[in-house]
Amino acid sequence: ILLHPSSFAIERGERIAFIGPNGAGKTTLLKLLAGRLSPTSGLVCLDNHPLDLVPAWRRAQRIAVLDQDGHVDERLSVAEYVALGRLPHPTARAYDRHVIDEALAETDLCALAGRSLGSLSGGEKQRARLSRAFAQQPELLLLDEPTNHLDARARIDFLELLRTKRLTIVMVLHDVQLLTHFADRVAILDRGEIRDFGNTSSLLGSELLPSVFGLNVLQLTHPSDGTPIAVFERATRLANR
Repeated sequence: ILLHPSSFAIERGERIAFIGPNGAGKTTLLKLLAGRLSPTSGLVCLDNHPLDLVPAWRRAQRIAVLDQDGHVDERLSVAEYVALGRLPHPTARAYDRHVIDEALAETDLCALAGRSLGSLSGGEKQRARLSRAFAQQPELLLLDEPTNHLDARARIDFLELLRTKRLTIVMVLHDVQLLTHFADRVAILDRGEIRDFGNTSSLLGSELLPSVFGLNVLQLTHPSDGTPIAVFERATRLANR
């Protein structure tokens, strides 16, 4: 889908979520940020430098992407696959083993390092993909619906792991109930337009979500730890009460 003109800035170290219905333009926007697409007008900048002018090898050093496809040769071992994250850094070979081992440890995959990718569960494969991204040592991590096909526990574990990293992270999410576990700010997209971009808690309580998703968001507090949680109900059901 074509994206309408918009202007926004993402600060270093922020965790940003893009949400919106199917076809809203979330994946297109992520590809623009990754440099995989070029805008027909305007600029996408990385540290005030137009991304189009940054060489591909340099982008690969600074930006890691977990897209939805993720097709890999499943005969590779986990360690071999994670090592692919070092390809953008050809002059750092002496340092590679340390980085790979650290990435495996961060994603709790050391015990599976010798296993083939084809023998892993869906959650383990997704951790391997994240481990490869960590081995890349990027400054910016872009993720397109990374919690799809994960069970509830694996989703929370995945997002909690991301929260431990000192990275700038931009993620496309379909499950808006996960926002409070991850995002500092949220951009709401609808039909190629960024309708709003702001603080997570305030946007979850805004009147915009019913018009975009056809549901209402009830903001509650978790009884155990006081963290905010969201409960969703169809806007039409509430309106008819």
